[in-house]
Amino acid sequence: MLRHRKWGFPIASSLIKVALIAFLIQALGACHRCDKCRDEVITYAPPTIMEHRPAQTVSPPPRVTARRTAQVASFVEGELNMETALTNWPEISKTAAREMAATYGQPHGITRHRLVWRNAEPWKEVIVHREGTPHEFPISHMDVLAQTIDYEVPADRLDELAEFDAPVVIDRDNGALTVRCDREAMNFLAVNLAHDIITGHRTADEADELYAELAMELSDGADHEYTSGLLFQSHQVDYPEPMDTGD
Repeated sequence: MLRHRKWGFPIASSLIKVALIAFLIQALGACHRCDKCRDEVITYAPPTIMEHRPAQTVSPPPRVTARRTAQVASFVEGELNMETALTNWPEISKTAAREMAATYGQPHGITRHRLVWRNAEPWKEVIVHREGTPHEFPISHMDVLAQTIDYEVPADRLDELAEFDAPVVIDRDNGALTVRCDREAMNFLAVNLAHDIITGHRTADEADELYAELAMELSDGADHEYTSGLLFQSHQVDYPEPMDTGD
């Protein structure tokens, strides 16, 4: 067999391979021209060139201040519904708020944390707080209802009044006295006994004893004049004469 001198394989085999390659090239070229194959050719559309547009600047929403619009001001005068404000309040605070509304009408000020009535006679101000202050005398309860009257307390009666166990707060700068409890009847009791102490009709110990006694009676459903209203006019108080110290 004739062999190539350099590589040493038959020349005939090489010629056959060259002929086969030429045939395949010709066949492929013809295939692209036939109708069947041309119909199966997938034509790709050129990519769409998007028009360049500058990015639009989106302004952020306006910032909400004071947490909620209804809370921007200290009070929302007559606009916010009381029952809506009471939605998440403790039951004891809800009860006090509804009792005050039944007595004095809708509050003048409403926030998430308190309801306020002004000039609700005989009170100068009435406030129901959402969160109360614990108080253990005469029984455990939460002081959620604060009620204020005009009252000038003489300086020489402050020490005796401080011995009284009821929650009484004196504001001498504004001439006011505030009592706090969970019910208005108990606030009437506290302010009437505080008045007795200030005017010298009872000692603090005597007032504590009567306070506990009438509180028990009130819890049993009994009424008493001390728990039914003010027993004096808050702007007309007869103070006792200062005690003679011998100086």
